[in-house]
Amino acid sequence: MNKWSTLLPGAFSLLFWSIIVQPDLIEAALAAAFFLVVPAVLYVSAVSLPGRTRLCWFGAAWSGALSMMMETGITAMVFSVVWFLFTAYIAWKGLSRLMTRGTAPLEETVVDAGLVYVAVGGAWFVLSRAGTAPLLPYTEVIVDLTAVHFHYAACLLPVLTGLLGRRRYYREVSGRPLLYRILAAGITAGPVLTAVAVDQGPPLEAVLVGIYVVFLYWFAGWSIKEAFSMPLFSKITITISSFILIGTMTLSILYSTGRAAGYQVIGIAGMIPWHGAWNAFAFSILALIGWALVSPGPRAAYHSFPVSRLRGKENIAERIEQNQRLHATDGLFASWDTYKKKDFDPEMLSPLVSAFYTHTDRFRMKADVQWRFSLLYHASSYFSKKMKQINVPPTGKGDMDGKMYSVGEQQDGRPDPRVWLRSHAGTGSPVFTAVYSHHTKEDVTYLNVGLPLPVGVMTGILRPDNGKDGALVLTSRKRSDVCGDEGIYVTVGRWTWKTPLQETFNMKQTKEDILEAEHTMAIGRFRFLRITYCLPLMTSQGSRHDGAGRFAGE
Repeated sequence: MNKWSTLLPGAFSLLFWSIIVQPDLIEAALAAAFFLVVPAVLYVSAVSLPGRTRLCWFGAAWSGALSMMMETGITAMVFSVVWFLFTAYIAWKGLSRLMTRGTAPLEETVVDAGLVYVAVGGAWFVLSRAGTAPLLPYTEVIVDLTAVHFHYAACLLPVLTGLLGRRRYYREVSGRPLLYRILAAGITAGPVLTAVAVDQGPPLEAVLVGIYVVFLYWFAGWSIKEAFSMPLFSKITITISSFILIGTMTLSILYSTGRAAGYQVIGIAGMIPWHGAWNAFAFSILALIGWALVSPGPRAAYHSFPVSRLRGKENIAERIEQNQRLHATDGLFASWDTYKKKDFDPEMLSPLVSAFYTHTDRFRMKADVQWRFSLLYHASSYFSKKMKQINVPPTGKGDMDGKMYSVGEQQDGRPDPRVWLRSHAGTGSPVFTAVYSHHTKEDVTYLNVGLPLPVGVMTGILRPDNGKDGALVLTSRKRSDVCGDEGIYVTVGRWTWKTPLQETFNMKQTKEDILEAEHTMAIGRFRFLRITYCLPLMTSQGSRHDGAGRFAGE
């Protein structure tokens, strides 16, 4: 969302509405969230929304504001639902980012959590305007304050924690990634702790609120420390906002401990102006202004790689051969030159490893399949046998055959796509149908492998690395900076999601004419499948090939 074309109309709308309505503090806080805080959060977090979304936001914000000008009931609820739908869209955007990117890097996941919490605030706002407090185990004031809480602290604090993590990364602050992980987990879980505390009441309330406040003190202190490296105005606003947060959180501790001890240090009537108003207006606005001036962006543009257009139904291998204009070829790609980059040198590969990818049809394939649990094989084969895709055999040894084809770039949508059909040597039953291509981002060229599925395509983005003694490592695991495209993705329609699957190929030359490759599949760090390939080089008319040098002259 564009900064000024959004915030200026929002500010004028808030002022105009406030003059007409003269709201109380809770209503003013909610209106400020509609017109200023939520769009500002989207701006500072660099979460892109379509251009037309600005009009949707403006209409939804006014609909929420108008609902507070009505008596609670059906009509007010209908207007509040419009605002809720907009917050639900923001939450979906956060979930989409998470599913597309995966849980790393952590600072982006924290931002996504803040976006999801906005929709919780929208839902509580609907409950408030519908007048459902008598049906709930809470007072009307608690319902209203819960809506405020999820529009402010629950949304804003995770986003600001994410921005802190972004800046920490770009400044290359050496130190303690574990500490940031703990802080991010605490800030993200805080709204849930608060909700449980409100529901359970004392004495558990004081304990849970106390835990959350410790994380907020930590966040405020870290923000003050980070602010010293920022421009002057950001330094001032973020430092002041952090001290305000420390003060208002101290009031929360006094309120909760007072309830647990049975005497009132500060009541709910005092919490609204001192805790709620200072957080809603002073802390939120100052923090957003300070971070907007430095506005660190994400580490990388995630999911900006090409995806194969080829799709399949049942008997995918047969349909690919029947329906596509294929031309026989001998390798997965024509040359290693495309992959030569700063961090990977194909010339360091052993000649036979190099030759496998440019002359794949010259090698036989003997596979030794090892499933970690037979139950996983049976669950997988139930679906894969029907598709005849990713149809990994049970634990055991066997030979595989392969056919290599090139396919038109217009059909696939990626450069120089090559189809590799693998099948059981004895039965001819398909095992894998994969379409190999590549793409380059930030000086890394990845293997971009598409596996057509009945309703979409699975894409493996593999980074080539040099192994020991001329070996090749292809992996979907990201490097420590988690800026790359590596991963296993599933695309259905226009939507692409990152799966928790990880795969690694490790190929090395073991004898003069024999390669050995190990293919492992895992969910996170849990490995559930290992396939060890023996790849002997086939002889041709009595002559023996020993690598890329022999192939080049043919």
